[in-house]
Amino acid sequence: MKILLFAKLVRITEHRLMPLSQRAYLRSLQGHVDLTQWAKFITATDYNCRGGYAFIGPWINRGYTRTSTLKLPTPVLVSLEHCRPQSRETYRTYTVLVIHSSGQITDPGIEADDLTYNWAHRILPHTHAILEDLAAYDKEHDHGPITDRIRLKPMPTLSPRFSKPQYRQDWR
Repeated sequence: MKILLFAKLVRITEHRLMPLSQRAYLRSLQGHVDLTQWAKFITATDYNCRGGYAFIGPWINRGYTRTSTLKLPTPVLVSLEHCRPQSRETYRTYTVLVIHSSGQITDPGIEADDLTYNWAHRILPHTHAILEDLAAYDKEHDHGPITDRIRLKPMPTLSPRFSKPQYRQDWR
């Protein structure tokens, strides 16, 4: 089964914004087509690297992602680019989300922005703690408040025994 994982993660991150900043973010997206968003799975962390290079893992494609290839549970780093309307200065916000083995997506509350120096090292210890004991985190927080959910298996289709004919030849 294929899902639009990238779009769902960006949508969850956009909905987390405060209402005023969410409106400003959506307005800046309309005026600036060059603002980018990205997301990546976090498989490991490296304290020796700076910035986003401290989070090691594959990028999430903007198109469809096959659910059979996902290794769950996994943390995800989502980045949104914002623009200040007065100065046209751009900055990024970084949010960590966790996709559980059941398909539930939760928000551990780990976020930072690059307006101040060294954003990655502010969220790196919290992300590393989740990665160290990911199985326990998955069991503990899987039943918490649901941010969103991805469907890992297709829904079963129930076809009635005598369904309505769809073509003219079916009436014969």
